Amino acid sequence: MSEVIMLYVPCNDIEEAKKIARELVANRQVACANILPGCTSIYEWQGKICEEQEVILVMKTMNSLHMEVEKAITDLHSYDCPGIVALNTDEVNLPFGEWIEKSVST
Repeated sequence: MSEVIMLYVPCNDIEEAKKIARELVANRQVACANILPGCTSIYEWQGKICEEQEVILVMKTMNSLHMEVEKAITDLHSYDCPGIVALNTDEVNLPFGEWIEKSVST
């Protein structure tokens, strides 16, 4: 099941993460989403060092939907430049991979 990818997306808050997750699951673009609160991010933006509390959204989908999902995230996200990182998987246990494939519209 090397077609399964995970998307790592920092969000402004838990409500934004839930909004994105619910929309993408409802549209069958991702099979599931995990929301991990309590992330402290330190980064440089527009010449300033920033430190913010964020929520990490991790979603599972198929590589064939990557660009469609990325556009949906960008449209729903509040950031000017949302960080969307696609992580390719080398292996996923077969039943889980099959469930992801069946859960999304490919």
